[in-house]
Amino acid sequence: MLRLPTIRERVRAIKCALGEERPSIVLRNVSLVNVLTDEVERGIDVIIKDRLIALVGECSKICSKSPKVLDCRGLLLAPGLVDAHVHVESSMVTPSIFSKYALIHGVTTVFVDPHEIGNVLGVDGIREFMKECVKCPLKMFLTVPSCIPATKLKLETNPSRVVPEDVERLLRDEWSMALGEVMDVLSLLDGDHDLMVEILTAERMRFRVCGHAPALRGDKLCAYVAAGPDSDHEITSLDEAIEKARRGLYIMLRYGTFSKDLPKIISKIPRNTLKRAMIVSDDINILELRERYLDEAVRLAVKSGLELAQALSLCTLVPATYYGLDWLIGCVAPGRLADLVLLDNDLKVVKVFCEGELVYNEGDLLIDFPRHIYPPYFRSTVKIPHVAASDLKPSAPRRNCRCLVNVIEFIPGTILTRRHVREVEVRDGEWALPEDMYYIAVVERHGRSGSVGRGFCTGVSIGHGAIGMTISHDSHNLTVMGKNVEDMYIAMRELEKIGGGIVLVRNRIVTGSVRLSIAGLMSDDESCIDELTSLLSNVDPNVRDALHRIAPLMFASLVVVPEIRITDMGLVDVYEGKIVDPVVEVR
Repeated sequence: MLRLPTIRERVRAIKCALGEERPSIVLRNVSLVNVLTDEVERGIDVIIKDRLIALVGECSKICSKSPKVLDCRGLLLAPGLVDAHVHVESSMVTPSIFSKYALIHGVTTVFVDPHEIGNVLGVDGIREFMKECVKCPLKMFLTVPSCIPATKLKLETNPSRVVPEDVERLLRDEWSMALGEVMDVLSLLDGDHDLMVEILTAERMRFRVCGHAPALRGDKLCAYVAAGPDSDHEITSLDEAIEKARRGLYIMLRYGTFSKDLPKIISKIPRNTLKRAMIVSDDINILELRERYLDEAVRLAVKSGLELAQALSLCTLVPATYYGLDWLIGCVAPGRLADLVLLDNDLKVVKVFCEGELVYNEGDLLIDFPRHIYPPYFRSTVKIPHVAASDLKPSAPRRNCRCLVNVIEFIPGTILTRRHVREVEVRDGEWALPEDMYYIAVVERHGRSGSVGRGFCTGVSIGHGAIGMTISHDSHNLTVMGKNVEDMYIAMRELEKIGGGIVLVRNRIVTGSVRLSIAGLMSDDESCIDELTSLLSNVDPNVRDALHRIAPLMFASLVVVPEIRITDMGLVDVYEGKIVDPVVEVR
């Protein structure tokens, strides 16, 4: 939540800059990375008074009055990093744990879109989630979820629904900063009344309208922008980035766990486009968050040819400007909040200040992180219907035949999918799956319909056995994939037993599990990190590779991203917005 500077704080900063009051902290002899002017200023002093920056320049006379002077010779000073678009739930940990690791990497402000928790638990879930966010030492602002469910085409069973009246009430909450990503593209292009009301409500309140426009180009892109969204993070190529910037969108380049579009775009993007570009994570898993965040993205951008100030502005000044907060965060200048990061010459984070308080110092966190107690209903969201093992695979049309079937191909390094039609043999009533093909099923897990969608997939490999999870963007039904339905069934029932998470099964034995009991999405216990590491090591000795191998399953039901998906209602043709049969033809 944003605590605006008070009159008293402003006056104390004025007097401090004039030498009439003692500074709280003086940073001497820094090399200031000035994102306002795209330069590095050497030998600069910065005075902090309470929560504000009071003076930037030379202050030898004033610094003698300060009880705390830090000699920062050899260090770079930058604004605190800003993530303009992130789903904290995708980290698999609660906001308090997330904020701990974010601060270590110099991130002092994030704009969260909690539509994951909103899909599972509705408006009440969003509000309870934000109660924890505002307790955290870094700033966590809300971009109000605009599409719960993700689409109105009734392609899956949705546990929750948010209507324009809910959106307006959420926009009026003190922690709200924008309307979250408008992802129901087909409905918006059809002029859906409720979506237009949400957008116009946000515009009347002078809020940004965040976008979500995967693969939209040409006339459809223009139609989407005409509806009101003014940013997009679903950009996967250089020419797409340029076209969207030309048509008036702020472009958000992802460097998260599941989508890493930044490296293939940043080195070739026109420099005059950078004033409309940001680096965001979108989704970042706790295993990667422990090791890197936006700090690594800045290092990558510099290695790709950007000047340091340009690279830093993509996750400081530009996002602050986009959300209308550049008068308070996003740069190092008098009157701004003292959210600051000191970096060494390798751009590694050395110290972090949040509103004038030193919170991280050379490997040590210096503050406590609150633990939020969620209501019991947050931990009782996995309600599996009566489902037999045989219900987890498509029915064979004949006892012996060859069939052309629709297959979901997961594309490595992205959340996109391709639709393939392949021939599969049926022998004695059983599918003879090729080595690279798996069964995939989505089971409604919120106690609403009890429906099960079944299909085939490829492009992701776990070896023999099965894996199941209650993370399934965006409605978060239960997804299970495997070579045999017996292992799939055991994975499904184990998820019900532990209250949600991820389960790996081999030869009818549970070989790994991660308990994510808060809405089936998150844990408030850091031991989940060890559980996740152990589970992934059973998939691949390289844990990070294993994470990327199973990640596509988390997006298998994301019916607002091309090309083919699966929900509890069946296979979905995203372009057509309709359910299709797994079996195309029987031969």
